Amino acid sequence: MFNKTELRLALYNVGVFALVLIIFSAIIYCAVLEGIHGELRNDLTHMADGVISSIDFDEDEKEQPDSAAPDLIESVLPDSATQSLTEMGLQWFDRRGHLVKEKGNCKITLPLNTGAAFEEQQFPHAMIFTKSAFLGNQLLGYARVAQPMSETDNVINHLRLGLCLGVFVASLASGVGIVFLIRKSMHPLNENLKQLKQFTADASHELRSPVTAITSNSAVALKYPDGMRDTDKEKFEFILAASRQMGRLVDDLLKLTHPANNKNVGSHSPQNLAVILPEVRRLMTFLEDEKQIKLTWNVADNLTVNGAQEDLQHLFRNLLENAYRYSIEGGTVLLSAEAQQDQIVVTVKDSGIGIAPSDIAKIFDRFWRSDKARSAATGGNGLGLSIAKSIVEAMNGSIAVASELDKGTTFTVRLPKSNKTMS
Repeated sequence: MFNKTELRLALYNVGVFALVLIIFSAIIYCAVLEGIHGELRNDLTHMADGVISSIDFDEDEKEQPDSAAPDLIESVLPDSATQSLTEMGLQWFDRRGHLVKEKGNCKITLPLNTGAAFEEQQFPHAMIFTKSAFLGNQLLGYARVAQPMSETDNVINHLRLGLCLGVFVASLASGVGIVFLIRKSMHPLNENLKQLKQFTADASHELRSPVTAITSNSAVALKYPDGMRDTDKEKFEFILAASRQMGRLVDDLLKLTHPANNKNVGSHSPQNLAVILPEVRRLMTFLEDEKQIKLTWNVADNLTVNGAQEDLQHLFRNLLENAYRYSIEGGTVLLSAEAQQDQIVVTVKDSGIGIAPSDIAKIFDRFWRSDKARSAATGGNGLGLSIAKSIVEAMNGSIAVASELDKGTTFTVRLPKSNKTMS
């Protein structure tokens, strides 16, 4: 099976190759079409010249224009013309534009246009050429010749069909080759990525225990500071903050390599957000106390969605933690959750520093932070929002953000409501 990257690369390559073929075929088609029409115009020009060169004056020694008549139309055509010549249309008009002579099987329906050289007639389809005949500076009349284009149309249609089939077959054949090459070239990369994910997961698991030990021992030491010097207390506070930050990074790295994000939503069980959100709030108590943040709580009952409990806790913990950490001291955070038709809508709003408009499109990128120094100081690692988005998308939901600098940020999560009942 293809992964998304391989499928995207294959489609891009086939699309570009097909576009090149279409452009190439269009150039060939236009060149051949112009050649056919050019040859047809040359034949009509030669025929018109032949009509004019056959003009005589029927023994009129004064050579009056009204006595001029082309023998090619008047006498030669019926007796000695070839089949191709009889299929044409030949007309002679006097200098006043009146039709005098007409021969040939091609029916000309267009009125005489003395100012036109080449014209195209639709019914029957034919190309027409009109040329004025002069004796010195004296106008004798107009010769008009027409060539039916039925055979030409057949050639053009076959050309068009051949080029279209050629583009299709060539694109199909190249697609097979491109798919084969992409699979071959992407295999080593996919193996490397798989090994990298496995290493990240293994390393994160190995780091979790020592980080937990450092965090818990530092917390205990600070809880009972009797006999501790002030300088030692500052060191333990720094160790605790650093270990907590590392613990969050380990959790986030594990989440990124966790296969649950790629599972079908239908395999998840019904979860009530009215139960999960209070538990997430409890985990955020230490941040609420650190910065004296006031949390406004507005969560309805029976907010059931299909998902994994761990994923949902991780999702809303990241959003709440983000709101707490980037709110000013003494600020407010609003969390609301309600059912709207076939969706559960959860909103997390803070009164913090906000996000610049130019940065909003980047906030879900992995390891991206608008202010790296400030984010490091607040414990951010640039993974929380990326993980939140991946969890929401795995549940066929959506996440949106609205923000204004120095006024706050609002995240809105929409998840499909579950039709299943809680067991």
